Amino acid sequence: MGVPNTVQTADFALKQGYYGRAIQEVAERDFPLLAMLNKKPATGNPHKIPTILSDGAGVSSDFATAQSSAQGISGQPFLVQLADFFGVVPLNQKMLLTAEKEAGTFIDWLMKENDAKIRGIKRHISTLLFGNGGGAIGQIASFASNVITLSSQNTALNFWVGQQLVASANDGSLVGHALRAGTFMTVTAVDRDLGTVTVDNTGLITGLANGDSIFLRGSFAGNVTQTLIFKGLAAWLTSAAPTDTLWGVARTGRPELAGFRAPSGDQVGPAIQRVRKLAIHGFTMFQSAPRLCVVHPKQWEQMSISLAANGYRELRSSTGMTGFKTLSLMTTYGEVDIMSDAHCDPLRAYLLDLDSISIPYLDSDLITPIERDGLRMVPAANDAGFEVRYTAFCNLEMDAPWRSGSIPLAVV
Repeated sequence: MGVPNTVQTADFALKQGYYGRAIQEVAERDFPLLAMLNKKPATGNPHKIPTILSDGAGVSSDFATAQSSAQGISGQPFLVQLADFFGVVPLNQKMLLTAEKEAGTFIDWLMKENDAKIRGIKRHISTLLFGNGGGAIGQIASFASNVITLSSQNTALNFWVGQQLVASANDGSLVGHALRAGTFMTVTAVDRDLGTVTVDNTGLITGLANGDSIFLRGSFAGNVTQTLIFKGLAAWLTSAAPTDTLWGVARTGRPELAGFRAPSGDQVGPAIQRVRKLAIHGFTMFQSAPRLCVVHPKQWEQMSISLAANGYRELRSSTGMTGFKTLSLMTTYGEVDIMSDAHCDPLRAYLLDLDSISIPYLDSDLITPIERDGLRMVPAANDAGFEVRYTAFCNLEMDAPWRSGSIPLAVV
């Protein structure tokens, strides 16, 4: 006869399942760019990124001139504040008592609960990875009878039953943006095919209007100091010449500090042609040679169709599978791999130099559990059960933004 399990005796399984890389490997293939980017321990908070703005002076055909004009390199550091992410797994006492009668059931339940929370944290980080720093996860096109129709069907990916949502007339990317008054709405259903989100009561948000941006409760950045938020690719690589200050660096008059952009005359044609033109422009103007292009899956499919239409042979096998296994683009400086990520803006492509991009984090890894007295489970604050708590203190950094760029794409 087996020995009944308890919270204390089951803790060993939870620890073994979630030490080291195990936490980081949960669902990484579902968030491809997040998984691909280099993660490294931060050097403090703020995390200082030394950025070289000038190679200095001291080059001349005349030695005396070179000597008299000699000057060292100059730069200015980006002072990146690491964003806060928290995840809590509630372990209700009644559920604990129900599950502990069978050790396998108990361990399986703990694993599923923790996997789901780790995926939730990674999903939110992956969403913000492509964002502008405001924290919005969607925008309202219209709403009626507590059913919200999103402006972009693709953003339905960011919504899940049980989420608590707030809203703002702005996107939260600037200090001074404000939340709508009221409390919060709770998601009761999501239809990803229709691009709709059903909530318990839209009337809980005062003055909710078409065009409002939607945020996870507690993740709105506009009315704070813009320091504890995650600034993604859209903040680093702007669609127009920057006129702002990013992490302490004034970018007005220094467009290279916000990546490179193709001239308006090159922002035409199919997606694959636009990306090629962007690559040529970046190499010509900044000697930049990014090797990775990231697009939305729908744009990736459109690129594969364009290649097939131009005579490129697709993958075929004896099993009857057809389609392109990988996409690569040959440019003036070499090959660029094209990958898709469901969190990427469908109307934008990014050319990235991965050597100059990374995600710094505090603690021992990107996502870490909070321990107390050597235990992963701690007494819950609001009931008789327990909690497993996770933290992630991280952000996106670029030590050479001009090596990466972006370009708008047509609707597909």
